[in-house]
Amino acid sequence: MKYDFDRIYDRAGTDSLKWKKGLFGAEEILPLWVADMDFPVAEPIVQALRERLEHPIFGYGYVSESVTGAIVERLERKWGWRVEPEWLVFAPGVVPLLTAAVRALVPAGKRVAIQTPGYPRFFPAITSSGCAVAIIQHKLVGDHYEMDFVDLEAKFADPDVGAFMLCSPQNPIGRVWRYEELMKVGELAARHGKPVISDEMHAEIIMPGFNHIPFASLSPELASRSIVCMSISKTFNLAGLATAFAVVPNEAMRAGVQRAADSITGDVNILGLVALEAAFRHGDEWLAQALAYIESNFRFLKEYLTARIPSIKVLPLEGTYLAWLDCRALGLDVQALDRFFLEQARVAPMGGGVFGPGSEGFQRLNLACPRAILAEALQRIERAVNSLR
Repeated sequence: MKYDFDRIYDRAGTDSLKWKKGLFGAEEILPLWVADMDFPVAEPIVQALRERLEHPIFGYGYVSESVTGAIVERLERKWGWRVEPEWLVFAPGVVPLLTAAVRALVPAGKRVAIQTPGYPRFFPAITSSGCAVAIIQHKLVGDHYEMDFVDLEAKFADPDVGAFMLCSPQNPIGRVWRYEELMKVGELAARHGKPVISDEMHAEIIMPGFNHIPFASLSPELASRSIVCMSISKTFNLAGLATAFAVVPNEAMRAGVQRAADSITGDVNILGLVALEAAFRHGDEWLAQALAYIESNFRFLKEYLTARIPSIKVLPLEGTYLAWLDCRALGLDVQALDRFFLEQARVAPMGGGVFGPGSEGFQRLNLACPRAILAEALQRIERAVNSLR
């Protein structure tokens, strides 16, 4: 079926965090911050939920063979990645899985290495587990980012660093890591005997011409030292159903992650399991249309900035639906830039400061919205930038 991504849905009264009244003070601020789509969910998912809701009892659930089968089949179909059902660990979200992985693999007091600009929830996942964060800054080369493999190797070699947390595709910079880059990470991990915890929740939000590679699919050796975390939340706009899973081929590591997850989270949402199976088995038609719309939104954004707001540039988007805006030419510090967008432009992207060192002067903008909302946001930003002159 054909989906209408141009339609604007009023999300008031739906307990939407993204659109929470007064969240940013003034009610007229456009929220383009959190990674939450303003798109209708795929009809096969909605229909599967309707059918489950016909039964009036919602007690404790369990992960059925049908659900694990849907995951196993999808991973092989999408990436040629063969996993066993028993490798799966479930939790209400990727962040709880990342936290459980740190607690299972890294002794308290050690450090976990991450790359910045990076997903802000990596920080509490590490520190709440009694560990410290070891920062590796990406290198901005022209208009794109590269891994700093010199610093990465130094962190892997450091006996105080117990693990590396990878974000693939990288949020917020939009990189889809190439095979050679991931293999270099894997070689360093193997050489220094360190596990890799890979957040791959945006694995299916990939722009044309790019390909995601699950880290654990690179080789059996790397699979044995890795944990890959995935979810339906970003790909199919189902974050509110709190359902995620990790692929952990190593039996001892898996047992540790399962114990840690059991100690910090509850069960997966029973409706989330219904949605996961429907999405993985019947969601591809919707996903193809959503990706095409997001890619066209990115082109619209880039063309608008080039023509009308050249002082703000957008970096190339390879994966995710999150545009990384370079606002350094505005000459504002981190706090002033956040205030500029909220108070003068009346638009709420996510301020760069939360993404760690190297993100100063940048803002992350959610592109998964109807074109009219994006156009209104850009018009507001244009007027605000012109007022600075």
